[in-house]
This record gives sequence, C-alpha cells and structure tokens, in this order.
Amino acid sequence: MTNVKRFANMFSKVRETSTTKGVKTMEKLTIDNAMIEITRRCNMTCEHCLRGDMQNKEISDAHIDEFFSRVSYIGNLTITGGEPSIAVHKINAIIDAAKRHGVDIGSFYIATNAKVVSDEFLIALVRLHCYCSDNEASAVNYSNDYYHDPMRDENIKRLSVFSFVSPKYSEDYMPEMGEYEINEGRAKENGIGIRDEKGISKRNFDRENYMYESTITSELEVYLNAKGNIIAGCDWSFKSQDRKSLIICKVGEMSVEAFEKYLDRFEKNA
Repeated sequence: MTNVKRFANMFSKVRETSTTKGVKTMEKLTIDNAMIEITRRCNMTCEHCLRGDMQNKEISDAHIDEFFSRVSYIGNLTITGGEPSIAVHKINAIIDAAKRHGVDIGSFYIATNAKVVSDEFLIALVRLHCYCSDNEASAVNYSNDYYHDPMRDENIKRLSVFSFVSPKYSEDYMPEMGEYEINEGRAKENGIGIRDEKGISKRNFDRENYMYESTITSELEVYLNAKGNIIAGCDWSFKSQDRKSLIICKVGEMSVEAFEKYLDRFEKNA
C-alpha cells in the first residue's frame, strides 16, 4: 500500500469512528486479502476440486452489500466459486456495492475454467479493472492443467485481449498430477490430495501477525462464502466451511470486535 493510501485510510478511520450526536459509528475494517465466493455452481466436475460437489447456491446481493458496508479498504480481492464466469451478475453486484460504499480495492484475482467466456463476463472484467486502484497485481488465470477440459481456441482468443489474463501454468512449468492438490473436497475423496490446509498457525501464535488495530493482515485470508459466513482461510471445501472452528462470524456481524473475539477464541484453544 502506498503512503498516500495509508494516510487516506488513517483519515477515513478517524471519520468512521467519529461521533454523531454522541453516538459512535462503526469502525470499518481494512482487509489486506479478501475473498468472496459468489457461487457454488460449476460447469465442470473435476476430480481434484477442493470445494467438493457443486451446490445450486449463489451469494445474495444483501450479503455482498453488508460486507462492503463494513470495509474501508481491500488490498486484493479474489472472486471465487464454484465457477465465477457463470455468475457474472454477482461480479457486477460486487463492483456496485464497492462503489456505493466508497470502498477502495487495490487489485483483484479471478481463476476461471474458461469453458464459457461470454460478452457479459468480459465487460465485468473491464469494469473491475477500471475500478481497482492498483492493477499491477490484478490477474485473471484460466485453468490449463490436466484436470480441466481443454479450452476452446475462441475462448483463449477472447480472453487474450486483456494484458492481465494468462494461463495458470506456463509452458516452462506444468505440475504433474498429485503434485499440488489440496487435501479437501473431491481431491480428498479421490485420494489425490497431498497438501493440507492449516488455516491460522497454532505454532508461535502472535495475533499481530493476523490483526493490527482495525487492519486484517494478509496472513488471515478473509473469506465470505455464499451462505453469508466469514471464514478464516480460503482453501476449504463447502463441507469444511460449516465447521464452527473456521467461522469467524456472520457477515452482518463482521467488525473489529468480531475478529478480536475469534482470535481470542483461537488463542485460548491453541
């Protein structure tokens, strides 16, 4: 984050915690690394998918709006699923909510299987890129590994008009099957998951690694799922996301205090 942005955030926090007729307003959060799960639908059934079986569920616009009403700045925003390209209206809902609440977003990231590359999806990418203030780190990756169906040449051509779009893996490095799969969801069921998602580390726990005043650092990935829950970490199956130990709070309860209570709870049980 630039010094100008840091000073801007400091002043915004002063405004957001000022009193109006003696009533203290909510202190908004700065989140270094946020993720929003816009859909649990997908148009592929990959055997390594860490989410598990798809669900016919999308995040509500109300949950999206509530999230952005409680945030002042997001360093990087990942839009995920499911498959994001088949829920373009939710990408637009995110942009609209960020604008409505004046939330600055530095950069964004989307991974897509690119099975469908609609005009609406391309327009949403343009809108998102135009809205973000620090696009040096913005990226869209399309899947080109062994598990996903081969992409149509036409879809690659349509995506390639953007400099921020690229294949997930380069020609110089293509991981072998069983080299990188996260041990969640369908990968775990099929016995091919090799990496366990640990979330917050219990070893040498230091809360300032995860939260400092009203800033949630990049060490604590803030994941808003389609059910409206704020989850600690992003690499969890839909099933695992229901575990109480991973749920920080409901999005309507997201606050500095909610994160402090979650870290207190974690520290107590560490």
